[in-house]
Amino acid sequence: MQMGQIYDRLAIGDSECSLFKNQNGNATLEHVQIYRLAWHLIGVVLSLPQSPLSILFHNPMAYANQYLLAMPEDQSASLLRAMAGSGAWLCPNNHLYFVTDCTATNESAKCPTCGDAIGNEAGKGFHNAAKGNRRIGVVQDDGTIYPDKNGATQGMEEYRPELMAPQGYVILEGAVDDKCRRFNETSIRIARLFVNLILLIHHTNAERSDCLQFTKLGKSNTEVMNKLFKIVQRYLEKIATMIGESFEGTLLLLHYMIHCIYMKFETRFPNGFLDLSLQGRQNFEKYLLEECIDPVIQNKDVMIRLVRAQTVSQEECRYWGKRVEEDMKPDSDEFKQFRETYLPNVYLPYRIVTLTEFRHFVFQSPSNEKKYPVIWGILKTISSASGFSTFALQYLPAMIQWMKLVHSRFNCRLTQEEVEERPQEFSAEYALQKQWGEKTKFDDTWKSFVQGWNHVASRITTDHQKSGSRIRGSGQEPAENEQKEEEKKGDDEKYEKRNNNNTQVLDVGTDEYKRYLVLADALNQCENISFQCIKANNPNDELSAKEVPLWMAIDCGSTGPLATSKMIRLLLEHLMEFKIKRYKYLRLNATEENALATHTLGEILLTHISSEKDVVGIDETKFLQEIQECTSQKFEYGTNVPFAVNLRLLESRMKDNYIVGRKIIKFTLSELMFELAGQHDIRQVIVHITAKYNEVKNTIAKQEYFQRVGQELLKDLKLEIDQRADIAIGGNIAQNTGGQIANANSVIAFKVAKQCIRANLPDNNCAVGAYMKDILHLQQAEFEPFVQVQELRLAHCEDLWKYLERLHLYTENVWHKIPRKLMNLYQTKVPAPLKPVLQNFVVESDLNLMWELLIQWKQFLETKLSRETYQKASSVPLKEYLGTAMSNERLEEQVQKLPDNLFLIHAGTGYEICAQMFQERGMPSMNNN
Repeated sequence: MQMGQIYDRLAIGDSECSLFKNQNGNATLEHVQIYRLAWHLIGVVLSLPQSPLSILFHNPMAYANQYLLAMPEDQSASLLRAMAGSGAWLCPNNHLYFVTDCTATNESAKCPTCGDAIGNEAGKGFHNAAKGNRRIGVVQDDGTIYPDKNGATQGMEEYRPELMAPQGYVILEGAVDDKCRRFNETSIRIARLFVNLILLIHHTNAERSDCLQFTKLGKSNTEVMNKLFKIVQRYLEKIATMIGESFEGTLLLLHYMIHCIYMKFETRFPNGFLDLSLQGRQNFEKYLLEECIDPVIQNKDVMIRLVRAQTVSQEECRYWGKRVEEDMKPDSDEFKQFRETYLPNVYLPYRIVTLTEFRHFVFQSPSNEKKYPVIWGILKTISSASGFSTFALQYLPAMIQWMKLVHSRFNCRLTQEEVEERPQEFSAEYALQKQWGEKTKFDDTWKSFVQGWNHVASRITTDHQKSGSRIRGSGQEPAENEQKEEEKKGDDEKYEKRNNNNTQVLDVGTDEYKRYLVLADALNQCENISFQCIKANNPNDELSAKEVPLWMAIDCGSTGPLATSKMIRLLLEHLMEFKIKRYKYLRLNATEENALATHTLGEILLTHISSEKDVVGIDETKFLQEIQECTSQKFEYGTNVPFAVNLRLLESRMKDNYIVGRKIIKFTLSELMFELAGQHDIRQVIVHITAKYNEVKNTIAKQEYFQRVGQELLKDLKLEIDQRADIAIGGNIAQNTGGQIANANSVIAFKVAKQCIRANLPDNNCAVGAYMKDILHLQQAEFEPFVQVQELRLAHCEDLWKYLERLHLYTENVWHKIPRKLMNLYQTKVPAPLKPVLQNFVVESDLNLMWELLIQWKQFLETKLSRETYQKASSVPLKEYLGTAMSNERLEEQVQKLPDNLFLIHAGTGYEICAQMFQERGMPSMNNN
């Protein structure tokens, strides 16, 4: 390195880093302070015998195959926790690489270190590892590797740390930097700050700099310089937060650490330190920690005063600095006069504790794990990759309550088309129009649901490589949209935080624990599911009920027709899995376990929780308030009170607030399983009810629950429905200005009437109208037509439902069209000669029999052929598959009359031809035979 050029630039204030140039006036006070710190470090390093730091300054490439100070190794959270959930593999030359998604090999690639083949063997199917590629296991949330044999076709390799310690310069953007060898989360950042400060000054002479090649932070010298400076800023900001000091105080402490290097290095290593091996790095780090970093942090108040006393030259600054730092003897006349004159006790600052500072205080003593298991367990959970979800559990009761409301009012009443394609129409506002109880409680419920949803969804990403890494954005957008949020901030925004009302509030450090999540479907680990936050779309940024779609609270099961129901299920599973994971950290001793057991209220189903007392829901504000109340404060000027927390008191509060009396929650959503209108097969329901009826009767002679109904009763019911067709179901009078609106109202009326016939039927002699009104408590618009036809009994429900189904579908006039979700494979055009054959097939068949056949044909299209691809679909006759989908032998025999050369690929277009022909023939009457 050409020192002369660097010294020249220092003298004239010039640099490749534009923020260090004094000519253009862009340098801020912060930039100057960083510049001073960097040059202090360089001056000390170069005035001492050779060391790992001086070697780095003169020749960074010397570390290309050596072990650099403070860089991560195998157990480091920086390297492995950032890859949590990924599969760890070794190439044939023992170079580590990771496989995301299902963790088994699926693609072929080249090792970036040696160029050998890695991943899947070329030309073979998934999960066949390339030759010599051995599997280690799966990386866990805590950075350990759990061995397994998933895809290990080339064998397993034992976990060997020396193979996984990376050489050279390693930076994992946004990674979890909790621990690394002897370092804790604060000291690791200090050591890495020193490394980057040296590289920053080295790179100011870009013409001779090796940083571009060594760090690989960018493609140009300018890009590398800017990234190095941002890394330095980020470390300084985080160090200040962790030690609970201002930016200025943090800089003073760092200057003193550098001074310690100057004072102690040559005494410890008179001949210098040249060992760059793995063991050499550990020895140098031990010296740096024990003699230069830890002593300064442990006595930070004294050190700050000492540095200020040595650096302040003006008499006025000395006078007030001495008093501000309380560096006066309490029994001196000067101290007494100052206290009486200025009443300094009034101006003593209130000690604000950040979550990171408190966590560091607790974890610095390993014995606290057994002394205060609840505090330790909560902090350990919060520190995990998904730890921020601790603060989402408080919304769980409201989320379940909102799902119950939606289920109780809309189950079996919403169609798949309404839920999926018209979310703004079928939203919380739509539910509000139904006048559900007290509006305030109703609003509180859906708003809390939104808070819980957004709390988790804002952190979800589909990129497995980001899982566990820190989110640097505001948290109000989906995690993938926040990558550049930090870069957009101005200097004035870096140390403040604003709430939803854009009011500046104190940042107590909880954002540090916001990390990316990947929620994978247990049935399909390779599927990436992206979530969307519920956002306001108005200038005031106030969320309205119209912007909260009902589908978010609907669960149709993991294999149900509603694809979006996976989201709420995965979100709730995550919260439940996370809740269980938290308890493994609560390592109570036997006495405490027994005491806790006496207060346990047993088990409760997830769908039965109703209040915050049912869950261990921690509000971050209240949690920090509890910590604050147990933190020692300074009430007398001149008395140095070290940072301390009454952990015994806090442990008692934590246990009472979050553990005692809480029930063990069992995950189940069976009671909230949502059934979309038309989702169930009423014909199967009819068979089921008949079978159950015979079981209850327990008689030898076969009895039928359902009975035939006369045509006159059905016509009377249709007349009652038609008369009310001009009145909308919600109670608003429709403007009947033409046949189109009247027809639309008829469709709604028929659909509602059809959906009111429920599956679970009691005594078959009960009147249908009375059952709907008094037992089901339906709305008047729903039960009124049935009340008017008093002769209708539940025994008539089979014919009644089929009749209403025909009325609804026939009037809607879309039933004869190909389902929009049918796979293209089955929509091949029917050959022209077959079209008249299919039309004759419909004309020559009994109308009622053909109606049933077509309804079940369409159901076959909507289920089987909308999801599955059958082999040889172009050569297998349709009737071979369609016949097995029929509900009885008569229909199956009718299907066999279809032509042999109508293949499975013609299933959709063949149905359309037959259904349109049936539509032209007209509506059949009910057959009572």
